Amino acid sequence: MNDRLDDLRALIAKGKYKKALPLLKKFNQKSQQLSYESLEMEAGCLFFEGQYRLSRIKTQQALRLATLPEQKIACLGNMAKASEKAGDKKDALQCLCELVKQDPGGQYLEPRLVALQLAYQLQDWEIIQQIGPSLVKFTAFATPSLLIMAQAAISQGESTLALKHLDTITRQIRMNEQHIIKPDEVISLFACYKALSAYTAMEELLEKLKPAFEQSDWFRQLVHGLSSESTGVSSSSATTAGKIGNGQPPIIRGNNAGAIKALTSLSRTMLQLGARFHSALVFEVDGDDICVKLSQSEAIGGTGMDIPLKCLPVLSDYRFYLSSEYNLNFAVSKHPLNEAAKPILQDLVELYNACNKLASWRKSYPLFSLTGIRPVFDKLLQARCDAEYYQACYADSADAIDEQVLISSFFNSRILQLDSGLIQDLGGKPRHSTELVFIPMIELINHKMGAPGFLLDRSRLCIQTKYESGAEGDELFVQYNLDDPVVTLLRYGFFDASVSWIYTVPLVLNTTTGLTLVVHNQVKQAGSNVVPEHLRDIPEHYPAILVREGSDVYLSKLVIPGKSQINALPRVIAEVLKSVDVEHNFQNTDILNAEVEHLMSQLLDANQQYWQDLDVCIKQQQTSSNRIPEATFEILSKLCEFCSDHLASYVANSGYAR
Repeated sequence: MNDRLDDLRALIAKGKYKKALPLLKKFNQKSQQLSYESLEMEAGCLFFEGQYRLSRIKTQQALRLATLPEQKIACLGNMAKASEKAGDKKDALQCLCELVKQDPGGQYLEPRLVALQLAYQLQDWEIIQQIGPSLVKFTAFATPSLLIMAQAAISQGESTLALKHLDTITRQIRMNEQHIIKPDEVISLFACYKALSAYTAMEELLEKLKPAFEQSDWFRQLVHGLSSESTGVSSSSATTAGKIGNGQPPIIRGNNAGAIKALTSLSRTMLQLGARFHSALVFEVDGDDICVKLSQSEAIGGTGMDIPLKCLPVLSDYRFYLSSEYNLNFAVSKHPLNEAAKPILQDLVELYNACNKLASWRKSYPLFSLTGIRPVFDKLLQARCDAEYYQACYADSADAIDEQVLISSFFNSRILQLDSGLIQDLGGKPRHSTELVFIPMIELINHKMGAPGFLLDRSRLCIQTKYESGAEGDELFVQYNLDDPVVTLLRYGFFDASVSWIYTVPLVLNTTTGLTLVVHNQVKQAGSNVVPEHLRDIPEHYPAILVREGSDVYLSKLVIPGKSQINALPRVIAEVLKSVDVEHNFQNTDILNAEVEHLMSQLLDANQQYWQDLDVCIKQQQTSSNRIPEATFEILSKLCEFCSDHLASYVANSGYAR
């Protein structure tokens, strides 16, 4: 038994986690008495294979068998890492707080700093107050701890306390020529001072830091940014707060120096081309993630950004390719349609690379994570009539994912379609009837159904974003499109459970009179000239395309609504039948209603069966050796559950029994 464990240790030491994992599982299953070490080894392999939730479970099992204090601390630290990777920051913080309790002597400082960072992200001010002061006395941890404590104080409106923490850092820099401060810490320090309008402190600190950093690009950029904002901003901030169009760059802060540098350059280049940002916007960088928040409370909503179309790089103006580590590069095509936007694209590409966006997308996009799992891939795409578009995303292995497919799928949530007339207004000669353009800065606002959308102002040739009222620190959202969960998953890579409706899956329905209804689910809304007047209250439910050829009727979509519009579907089906009824079979109301009920029964049966079949398919896959990655399995399971529950709720509330 020990020899076998030695062999497994050797595999892990060589980094062969994938090979060691099934052997460890078998070893632990056959062991009459589980050991702390073997469970920790299995948990480690699961972690390196990206199965973070399972890794956390196995580590917790190992924790129960741990006898030494250092073993318990190691387990709690690993549980926190797994939970954070799985996106459960709250659980990660709880694990780290338990670790702190197990370490009363304060020997393990790094986990304490991570706990502090998580507490700030979760706005757990109490934990910051508990842990922060104990780290300040250690030189290597003093600056990051004080910065987090200052940011927390700013978020709570305690400006005096925030200045105290910031001045402690500044004092240490002044007193100690050897004081080590990282570029991202300098940027965060100035962002905090700026949020407090402490411009004198900023100027004094700049002079102190110049000898050490003046040759660095990031520092020169910082100095340039501060010098373009005169110190008089402090006295006039009250008059500009809440307004857009003052020509000032937005607040940018966070812990990724490369991303902050790219964002700062991007915003300034856009300002030069006429872009305007609301003074209450703050772009917050957390590692590789960026979100947009309110830097101050806003009692009413308004315009968040005003971006001229000349700031939008045209996709067809460039050829994109990847270099090592999945960094994005581009070359300019001949005769670009919007040459002025080239510097903006350069900053945008640098931002993507600083945040490892392409590498992250390759790992997280659900279709790419189904490499080598053809049955699930094909079954999932059966939910869409445009499945052919996504077929290129399939590969037999991760290494075989096509580079251009990776790039184009990543761009899907970052581009907007404009008609050729708008491109002509920019001075270019459009190559097609429509062109795809990037939407820099705007794309950084996360999606939420029901949030304000983009507003295209054709007269001023600009795009505006709107924001709703909120408190300081509230995240701002935008609704990308009116999509159901399947489209959102395939296009943007995440599961959205906030919608109150779903598209029907592609299917064929048969009437009792011999008509065949071929139903698709195209993402296209019917124009106002297409929707019958008595259905104008539900225009998004009516198919944009409705054509009869012989006994076949083609519908571009049907929607299964939520409770608030429960009758929308039978109303649309009834209208479809009447509009193609050249034989006059459905002039009688009773016959029409019976036919609608007949078709509804088929439709609900087919949809429920599809989601049950997909659920079985993904669960069966998990019993094979080629399992779906845990994160993707969880997303697909939630998708099946959501759609099945939606259908069950519709049946219960509509009265159309299956």
